[in-house]
Amino acid sequence: MANLYPFGQCTWWASEYYHQLTGQYAGAWGNAADWVTGARNTPGWNVSSTPPAGVPSIMVLQPGTQGADPTYGHVAIVTKVNGNGTVSTSNMNVDIGPILQYVSGVPIRSATISEGPGVSFLWYGNAGAASSGTPGGTSTGTSTPGGTSGAPAPAIDLTSWGHKIGIFTVALVFVALGAYLVFQKQINSAVKSGVETAGKVAIAA
Repeated sequence: MANLYPFGQCTWWASEYYHQLTGQYAGAWGNAADWVTGARNTPGWNVSSTPPAGVPSIMVLQPGTQGADPTYGHVAIVTKVNGNGTVSTSNMNVDIGPILQYVSGVPIRSATISEGPGVSFLWYGNAGAASSGTPGGTSTGTSTPGGTSGAPAPAIDLTSWGHKIGIFTVALVFVALGAYLVFQKQINSAVKSGVETAGKVAIAA
């Protein structure tokens, strides 16, 4: 089998580079936007919404997705799964991104793509389960730090604690205010008593 796509197109580079990495060319799937359907209908190929772990894959962008051509879409080779929901890719027939190399005078550029709607990943063979789930891109359960699957830990009700702390703080303020008023009353009383005593002594003198 040979590369079935015209040189200079993103489809040519995706098929060519994938062959260099795996020995397998892409099938006769037409425009980039049609590669997901083509791969699903071709024995041996896998389609996922997340990139596979440990094996090369082809990324497919549907038309208009993350800057892809609004009619034909775009395909590229995944060069790195970044672990933050993005992948680094090697692309032909794009005009943005740093140039990685030239192939017969045509630049090959790097681009970072986010996983999400309109983004798919294709790879050939049984190896390489999807990096964040099954080949269908789904997973079951909720991962815990121990690496098991199950229900998430119950959340601490910070709102309830904040309410209790607020009530306690208000109570302390009122107690302090009451103590201050009592103390101030005692001071005023003592001052008044001292003034009256001094007045009486002066009159007697």
